[in-house]
Amino acid sequence: MDDTRGVAIALNALAVLFRDRGDLAAARPLLEQSLAVWRGLGDRAVEARSVSNLASVVKLLGELYEECLGIFRDLGDRTGMAWSLDNEGDVVREQGDDEAARVLYQESLSTFRQLGDKWGMAGCLADLGNLARDHGDYAASRTYYIESMQLFQELGQKRGMARLLDCLACWSAAQAQPERALRLAGAAAAIRHVLRAPVPIGEQAKLEKTFNWLANPSLRPPLGPRGWRAGR
Repeated sequence: MDDTRGVAIALNALAVLFRDRGDLAAARPLLEQSLAVWRGLGDRAVEARSVSNLASVVKLLGELYEECLGIFRDLGDRTGMAWSLDNEGDVVREQGDDEAARVLYQESLSTFRQLGDKWGMAGCLADLGNLARDHGDYAASRTYYIESMQLFQELGQKRGMARLLDCLACWSAAQAQPERALRLAGAAAAIRHVLRAPVPIGEQAKLEKTFNWLANPSLRPPLGPRGWRAGR
């Protein structure tokens, strides 16, 4: 392997490790270095993925995902296009444009379905479920979550299953079902404990909001510990 390419791969791998552990400050400069190397080598496919990784640690940089999308379109990489659409959906949702996010998620999901990409489908379905939940459409949200969970189970993807359990915990909390919410959150925490996997960055704020609600003094004091232990 060319030493330059090897360095870029190593930088990216280390950056992703830091990112997944929640250390974005350490991940960002490594990703920037890796991206500079790939751009110098002229490998556009890897460059696009490096841009996507960088965008995932820099909040609200939708233009980076748009750059990814353009490169993937030029290369005819439909999987890369689908992920770029999904990621851009996350960005515009964070900016408060839920309708634009829904359109991007749906377009991404449609592409993943055409490709038969179960991992991509499961992720998009979870995103659509969260969006529906936050708008109070609990029936639609549950439908999205169930299909997403089924796909993660088929893939044996425990991290994905933990994510869905967290989503369902928030779904239960939103409908004033605290004990169920705590059981689900406890089950998700148990999976992550075994995997030694932290809560994804994008899910932390929502979970913190849910747990703040569950800690409301109006709830019965024994409820929290009992529900949490039942899940774990």
